[in-house]
Amino acid sequence: MFAGSCIGVVLLVMCLEFLRRLGREYDAFILRRALMRQIYLSGSSSSMPALLLPKEPDRQCQCPGSDETSSAPAPNNSYSQPESADNLITPVATPAPGGKIAAKDSTTLAAEPVEGTRRTVVDSATCTPYRPSITEQVVRAFLHMVQFAVAYIVMLLAMYFNGYIIICIFIGAFVGALVFSWEPISSSKE
Repeated sequence: MFAGSCIGVVLLVMCLEFLRRLGREYDAFILRRALMRQIYLSGSSSSMPALLLPKEPDRQCQCPGSDETSSAPAPNNSYSQPESADNLITPVATPAPGGKIAAKDSTTLAAEPVEGTRRTVVDSATCTPYRPSITEQVVRAFLHMVQFAVAYIVMLLAMYFNGYIIICIFIGAFVGALVFSWEPISSSKE
């Protein structure tokens, strides 16, 4: 019976790490969907090649006329057809020698073309913050509430002051981070 409780505690803490990852993935999903909506509504032919860009690890880029950084992927030669609608848009930008994105004018960032590929223009609007709709915010708030509730339950389990339960919490945090936090790391995220 006690072994089942320990396994349950490990799984509960792993569930907490899963909920944290789910929150990050949902935020990235709504940003990609907003970018797709913006490109669709703009009808810009210069933005259309962005639909076939690769998915790659994030790299920080400098938005024109701003001190904020936003994430943009590193360029690569491997281009493939997108698999689903939520990973269609991946803005590409190449850093200038100083590590910042070179702006061609005040409204666009230009990505340097890779050999044998077309040039892609990324609107500076992709660097501006996006305010989620009420439905998206309700989903985000629900995910936060569930994460908060699970964290409180884990805290109450730790308040038993049972050494085995506390060790199981640590093991669950380790395994959960190992499984659900395995993401690309940007060199500029310090």
